[in-house]
Amino acid sequence: MALTDEDKAKLAAMKAARMRREGRQQQPKGDPFAGLSLEPGGKRQRQRQKPAPDVSDVADVSLLPETDSGAVLLGEVEVFLGRFVIYPSEHAKVAHVLWVAHAHLMDTWDSTPRLAFLSPEPASGKSRALEVTELLVPAPVEAVNVSPAYLFRKVGETSCTILFDEIDTVFGPKAKENEEIRGLLNAGHRRGAVAGRCVVRGNTIETEEIPAYCAVALAGLS
Repeated sequence: MALTDEDKAKLAAMKAARMRREGRQQQPKGDPFAGLSLEPGGKRQRQRQKPAPDVSDVADVSLLPETDSGAVLLGEVEVFLGRFVIYPSEHAKVAHVLWVAHAHLMDTWDSTPRLAFLSPEPASGKSRALEVTELLVPAPVEAVNVSPAYLFRKVGETSCTILFDEIDTVFGPKAKENEEIRGLLNAGHRRGAVAGRCVVRGNTIETEEIPAYCAVALAGLS
């Protein structure tokens, strides 16, 4: 025999009375006080949740869950860079953090963006931005007052990261004869890009292709 509405109401009341006797409290669906507990003394207080661990205290990021370690590491890089660099916008800071991460994954990309710290005023923190970047990227090479041959060989020998300060001496109205370096920087953003050179070996002249693909950060007057 089917229960009537009156029978259902009586059963619900009996169930609620039994739960109260057992020290429990029934919470209907959609109760705005869900997650609250009734403490002795009749004061309703929120149940305190166990705080999440402070990831800044974790010495080894590899010990964190795999799904969180990348985000934690990028957050730590962002905090570190923010201690030394004042950015024109929050977007610029995020771009710097992501560029540092991308420098460690050069084999993954088909093209690499150039990171540029430019300002019309001297002593505005451009060189400092490169200095802190040097601490975070793989195989950094400071390309200040270097010869084209040195730079080409460095890029060809290893997957390095070029940090080029005073780039206004290479590009811009005051740039001098730096066509080879300009060619390397212009072509090296693309995977597979090479610089062709002639090499003398004994009595013969041979052609040589030097890889030019690498991550580059620039700083200079705009």
